[in-house]
Amino acid sequence: MAALLGPVITPEGPLTGQLAGDPFHPDTKHAAKALAQVVEALLRAVIGWLYRLALLWVMVDIVSFPHDDRPAALT
Repeated sequence: MAALLGPVITPEGPLTGQLAGDPFHPDTKHAAKALAQVVEALLRAVIGWLYRLALLWVMVDIVSFPHDDRPAALT
């Protein structure tokens, strides 16, 4: 389909197929860096929520633990 439309024109000139797939092209590096930042932000959010969930689980476990360990005959 891209061959039917012709080359993509950028401010630097036409973008050829070789340049479009170049991993060292500045636009490609910028996109990869942006994607890495999004993935890092998502991982930080997931890890943060897992940490909060673990803390909540521990707090509920502490509160629900029976504190009165005396035998029933002594009460």
